[in-house]
Amino acid sequence: MTAADRADRGPTLGPSSRFDCVIFDCDGVLVDSEPIVNRVLNEMLNELGIAISLEDSTKMFLGRAVREELHNIERMRGAPLPENWLSHWLVRRNQVLEAEVQSVPYVREAVAAIAATGMPVCVASGADRIKVKLQLTRTGWWSCSSRMSASISSRRPKWSAASRHRTCTCSRRAPWVRSRRAARWWKTVRLASPPASPRA
Repeated sequence: MTAADRADRGPTLGPSSRFDCVIFDCDGVLVDSEPIVNRVLNEMLNELGIAISLEDSTKMFLGRAVREELHNIERMRGAPLPENWLSHWLVRRNQVLEAEVQSVPYVREAVAAIAATGMPVCVASGADRIKVKLQLTRTGWWSCSSRMSASISSRRPKWSAASRHRTCTCSRRAPWVRSRRAARWWKTVRLASPPASPRA
């Protein structure tokens, strides 16, 4: 095969590739969770007396952990949050995700195509472990994951942490690790093969 032929076929993946593995983000990439979470948060903000549109609350909180935004919510409300509000948020969020979350369209085909080359495929997330497992279980991804391959706590984005700690190989057995400065866990789950179809 000539270089021109290889270029026409596009990049190849596999054990001999210059890549160690392919890491998918979870929310918004494997699972279509963000519209659901944003909607539930908007409802709960309005119930607090904060008049805010779904569009505005999405812009403000998209990609942010609610537990780290409590002071901003209190500032918007002009008063402290009710006792146990964060716990109620987590329960309500999880209940709606359990009922509604689905895989992102066509991502199964993408994962299957990559996995067919022999390249390890993983999912990484900075979300809390309960949410990650709930979503992957609900959509069928958890049943095809081989194991929790690594977890690093870091204030850095999960991708830079993956590169720094070489967990992107998705093949090393690593204990759960938490540094003293850690803001939150992040974790990777190796996917053995994609689920055949979304759970109804």
